[in-house]
Formats: sequence, C-alpha cells, structure tokens
Amino acid sequence: MGAPAMHIPTLFGAILLTAMLAGMSAHSQEEQDTDSEKELPSIILLENVHSDPSMLEVSTLLLPSMDEIGVRMRIDTVVAHFPASQTDWSLYTTQKGKEAPGLLAVFSWNCPAEDECYIYAVEGKSLALTSVPVGDGWKRETALAPKHTHSISSATNIAAGIREIVYSDLLLAFPQVARQANRPPKKVEQKPRNRLLAPHEEQQVEEVTAEPFVPPVIDHQDRKFWLDAAYMGAYPYPSSRTVHGISLGTTLYLAAHFAPALRIGALARREAAGENGRIYAYAFPVGLHMKFPMNVGPAIFSIAPVVQWDIILVSKQPVEREISASTHFDLSFGGETTWNVPMPRSDIELFFGAGILATVLSEEYSISGESIMDDVRLQFYWLAGVSKNVSAR
Repeated sequence: MGAPAMHIPTLFGAILLTAMLAGMSAHSQEEQDTDSEKELPSIILLENVHSDPSMLEVSTLLLPSMDEIGVRMRIDTVVAHFPASQTDWSLYTTQKGKEAPGLLAVFSWNCPAEDECYIYAVEGKSLALTSVPVGDGWKRETALAPKHTHSISSATNIAAGIREIVYSDLLLAFPQVARQANRPPKKVEQKPRNRLLAPHEEQQVEEVTAEPFVPPVIDHQDRKFWLDAAYMGAYPYPSSRTVHGISLGTTLYLAAHFAPALRIGALARREAAGENGRIYAYAFPVGLHMKFPMNVGPAIFSIAPVVQWDIILVSKQPVEREISASTHFDLSFGGETTWNVPMPRSDIELFFGAGILATVLSEEYSISGESIMDDVRLQFYWLAGVSKNVSAR
C-alpha cells in the first residue's frame, strides 16, 4: 500500500511544471505580440491643451481612416511643455521613435483664431517639421451658428488634413526637402516658371521673334586670295557623250571689278570605236579666267573671258597592233559666267558657273587611216563648288 502513496507528489509536481511552462509560453507570446505591435506603422497625435478642438474630437474622426490602411494611432495627452521650437519637436519625435520603431510622423495642431488653424507634422526619420494651414471651409460660419460649430468644423478640417498627409506621398517628400535644405547646392537651379505658377494664374506667353538669316556682304578687297574646288562636266562637240571630273583653282581679287583666276581640271575619258580599233582620250584643261565681278546683293555675279589649254592623253588600241599612247594639245577661247553665294562663315562661298568655248586648235584621231575620233569644235561646260579664303588684310 506504500507504493501508490509515493506517486502523489510526483503527479503534483508534473501538474505544477506544466502550468509554469504554459504561463511562460503565454508570456513569451504576449511579448512577441507587443514587439510586433510596436513595429507596426503608427502616428502620434500630440494634444495641444491651449487650443481647440480637443484630442477626442480629432481622434474620433481620424481613427476609421487610419484603421483602413493599417496605421496605428497613438494619443499623447500628457506632455510637460508643448514643443515651441524645431529642437523641441526633434527631441520629442526622437524619443517617441525609440518607443515605437514604426513611427511615421507626429501630428498636432494649433488654432489661434476662429478663421485659422495649423497642423504641425514631424516626419519620423528626417525630423522635418512642416506647418500646414487648414480650415477654409468654416470661414463662412454665421453669427447665428451654435457655439460648438467652430470646434466641430475645425476638428473635421484637421482630421482631413492629417488623413491626406498620411494617404498621399507627402511624408516621403519631407526627408528629401530636409536634405536639400540642409545641403545647399553649389549652383541654384532655376525652376521652370510654369511649375511655380498657381493653377489659376494666367501664364504670359513670351513672344519669340525669329530673325531671318541675312548672308554677310563680303569685302573681297580685305579677303583677296581664294582657293576653289569644284565638280565639273563638259560636252565636247561633236562627241556623242558628256564627260565629268573635278577642278582645282585660285582666284585673286586685285580690284573691285577685276579678279583673275587659274583653274586646272581632270576629265574622264572620251572614247570612240571603229573597224580598225578603239581610241580613248583623257583631257586635263588648264584655264585662265579674267573675271569682272559685280555685287548683286550679298552675292557676286561674274563675267569672264576664258583662254583654255587642254592637255589630251590619247590611247589607241588597234585591232592588229599593240596599244600606243601619245600627248596632244587643244587651244580654246570663250566666256564664262559664275555666281558666288556667301555662307554664314565669312571665309567660305559657294559658286556655280557655266561656259562655252570655241576650240581653234584641235585634231582628229585615227588608226590605219580610219578617222575614229573627231576633233573638238565647241565645248560646253558647267561647274559647282566651294571657295575658301586663305588670306585677309
């Protein structure tokens, strides 16, 4: 009978140990819930006992809005001195932030008169303090309204203002404003004027007058020596086709209406074929132009008599003999007209021209007595290029 009596203390101890463990577990769970609750996003309403409306009126209106987005609202009605400076607000917010790590902002308000109220908002991390005026909706209260109308209307405006600050991204802008304000930039950025205007302010449209480009009138007595480069084409009559090439030259303005020019060109080959073979001719014209320039507005129109000496390289390809090459010369006289158009840069001009030459010395080319390429009698040519001044007085 002694053995069963020995199990009674053991059973009692087991029950006591189980109760202790359950209590510790419940306490631990309660601490975890408390810690988790502290880290939830929250705001603090600090009561200003010297100003209506009361904390009860504002918090009652604001609580449903905060519950909708999961933000805890904490109320502080016990403060020795209401913050009166930036330092006071910073110290108070820092202390409350340590107590509640999830603190978003601290809000309070002050209504110095019936027609003005201010919401004070301090962002939890940057400690940026902002004052927002509210209360336009109740400025039209009549003298016949009940005495408590001012307090209720003010509470509605304050609660609405705090709700919009939390709902919008205004709290996110506070830290950026604080950083920029405490770190002045080296160069003040000029904000566009239309971003600084109120929505109702009429923006004045600035009239911009576009002035047309007026080419400069170049005084060639100050800029005498010019280098010319051009594309040119020619039709050596009675050839059946045109030839093309390039030319380089110089122009020297010796007087107001006299400017000699020297031009050297290189033209692609002419060719002709017969029964006894084929002939190719390459022309290298060297021309002396006596220009008489005249100003037509900013442009220059020139008329020039021309003397041209053509160096002709002739290649003959007989059917039954070896290829042979020889050099010949043509002499031509004629005239040319050109237009020189100034560019925005005063040392560059574009020019266009055309001319006709009568060839007085030329010969036909033959193989084994067969005339294959006729002599040149007339030359029609055209050119377009650019001139660059290389000297100025």
